[in-house]
Amino acid sequence: MDLRLLIPFRRDAKRAQMATPERRRIFYVLFVGYFAALVLSFTILPGPWLWFVLIGVFATLTVLGNYWARADAQDGSRP
Repeated sequence: MDLRLLIPFRRDAKRAQMATPERRRIFYVLFVGYFAALVLSFTILPGPWLWFVLIGVFATLTVLGNYWARADAQDGSRP
């Protein structure tokens, strides 16, 4: 297993996440949720459930980025 697949912000995954307006929208909604949960976990609402949100969003971005990058590579239509 290539450990780079665990990084949702690597070059090909990031390019795949920004390839279409729908993907960009999904990425930004998830990323804003990730950032909000991160800020809340250290400020006004500390709780163990926020760490589950952070891990869940990070995992979702990783899976979607890898899926879209693989689909784009097989399709060959996107740079």
